[in-house]
Amino acid sequence: MKTIRLEAFTPAHFAELIAWIPDAEFLHQFAGPDWHFPLDAMQLQKDLDDPLRHMYRLVSLPDNKGIGHAQLLRMADGQSARLCRLLIADAAYRGKGLGSAMLRELLQVCFREWQLSYVGLNVYEYNTGALQCYRNAGFTEKDRWTVQNPEGVVCVCLHMQLPRETWEADPEK
Repeated sequence: MKTIRLEAFTPAHFAELIAWIPDAEFLHQFAGPDWHFPLDAMQLQKDLDDPLRHMYRLVSLPDNKGIGHAQLLRMADGQSARLCRLLIADAAYRGKGLGSAMLRELLQVCFREWQLSYVGLNVYEYNTGALQCYRNAGFTEKDRWTVQNPEGVVCVCLHMQLPRETWEADPEK
C-alpha cells in the first residue's frame, strides 16, 4: 500500500514550506548553502523557474496532508540528476519509513521516466538518519569535504551516488 505521493510544488505551497523552517541551522541542513534564512518566496520562485530543477511536495496518504519537500536537479550531461532538499517536515511523520518511500518515488522518476545512468546527492555526515536512508537505498560515498554552517561550525559533507545498475538489482525498488 502506498503511503505517500509526490505532487508538483507550486507557489501555492510556498507558505507551507516556509513555515516548516524554524531557523538558519535547520535550513542549512535541509537546503545547503544556497538558500538563506529566512526562506522567502523569491528564493523558492528562483528554483521553480529553473528548467533543470523539478520541485515536489510530499503528501501523506490517505490524509492528503503536506509533510515534506524534495527536488530533482537534472544535470547538464543529460545522464544524471541530483536529489536536493529532501525533507520530512512534520516530526510526527519521521521514523516511519516515509523518507525511504519518498526516495523510492524520486528514483522511479530518475531511472524509469528519465532513463538516467546515475543519481547523486550531497548530505552532511551528522545527518545520520538521512545518511542511513541513502545507504539503505544503495547510495555509496564518492567524495567528502568540509563546509562551515551558519553558526561557524565545520561540518563534513558527503557526495553519494547510485548507479542505475545498482538500483535495477534492488528488489525493494
